[in-house]
Amino acid sequence: MLAEADGQDKTTLSISTVQAEAGNLILAGLATTATTLTYLIWAILKQPQLQADLERKTSELGHELTLEKLKNAPLLNSIIEETLRLYGAAPFSLPRGILENKQLICGTEDLIKMCQVALWSHLMAVARYQTFFAA
Repeated sequence: MLAEADGQDKTTLSISTVQAEAGNLILAGLATTATTLTYLIWAILKQPQLQADLERKTSELGHELTLEKLKNAPLLNSIIEETLRLYGAAPFSLPRGILENKQLICGTEDLIKMCQVALWSHLMAVARYQTFFAA
């Protein structure tokens, strides 16, 4: 895409390039979304009481779901967040922006506001660290 735009006006791309890039974005999201949803359903189904509670709570939301109703569904949101924490499809975390000056726990480096850091620990290990998350 950049090579195509290199010799041209920087604001135009061909229709075929835009279509190809859109296809890449859609396909990139399919595998990660499918994997995450598979784990979410599996995690619910292996706990019958959780499944019953979720069915009851979601039925109370009514047939017409709105963003506001979904925001106010704590059990559903907790299940989604835990699924992403425990079974996230991306094996490594994405870079994070620093919002204020900080010093690392070991005290050897300063993190400057607005810089980016990347955590290279595998998320499967980090998300299950018992110091931060109950087993």
